[in-house]
Amino acid sequence: MKNRKSIYLAVLLLVTVLLPAFTSCTYITGEAPGAGPIVRIIPGFVKKVSPVQAYAIIALNAGHFYFTIIDVRTPAEYAAGHLPGAINRDLSSPTFKDDIDKLEKNKTYLVYCASGARSTAAAQIMQGLGFPQIYNMDGGITAWIAQGLPVVK
Repeated sequence: MKNRKSIYLAVLLLVTVLLPAFTSCTYITGEAPGAGPIVRIIPGFVKKVSPVQAYAIIALNAGHFYFTIIDVRTPAEYAAGHLPGAINRDLSSPTFKDDIDKLEKNKTYLVYCASGARSTAAAQIMQGLGFPQIYNMDGGITAWIAQGLPVVK
C-alpha cells in the first residue's frame, strides 16, 4: 500500500510540474498554447524511463490516439502478463521491422520487454525507421512488477 502511495505521489508531482507547460507560453517556442507545438520533437528521440515514470506517462496519455504501448517480447511472454493497453510486436519475429514500419510514425511510443535489452534494440530500430518519439522502459516488465504496478493476463 505504501508503494502505491509513492506511485500516486509521483504521478501527482509529474502532473503538477507539467501542467504549467501546457497552460502558458513555452520556453522553447515562445508561442501561446494553440499557436503551435509546445515542444519541437527531435526526430529519433529515445528516452529511457523507469517503470514509475512509464506509469505516469501512461496515466497522462491513456486513451489518446497519439500514444501506443508496445511489448516486444514473444507472444507466449505477452500472454503470461503485459502492461494494460499494450500491443505485442515480437522483436524475434522475422517480420518485426516490417510490422513496426506499418505503425503510424507521428505517434508517441512506450516500448518494453522483460528486462530492457530487447526494448533497447527495438527502440533503435524504430529510431532508424524515423519514429519521432520513443520511450524505452528501463528494467522491463520485471522492474514494473517489482514496483507493484498492474499487469493484464
